[in-house]
Amino acid sequence: MSSFFSSEDRVEIDIWTEEACRGKGLAQLAGQLMIKSCLENKRTPHWDCDVHHLTSIKLAEKLGFQRTKTYRLFYSS
Repeated sequence: MSSFFSSEDRVEIDIWTEEACRGKGLAQLAGQLMIKSCLENKRTPHWDCDVHHLTSIKLAEKLGFQRTKTYRLFYSS
């Protein structure tokens, strides 16, 4: 788990689970703990992901996040 972006009042949550450890609820537990830490420290947890990353969307919804907007990402090499 990491935070790609963090400020005084906001934390972006990013969770990645090793393939061998998937399906055991570890990402959900990590997300719950990160959200708890954010709220205890008066910071707003934030989640974003690619619209095609259905696993991430499903996890975010399980954690209580709601989709508020969609935006385009541009990649460059």
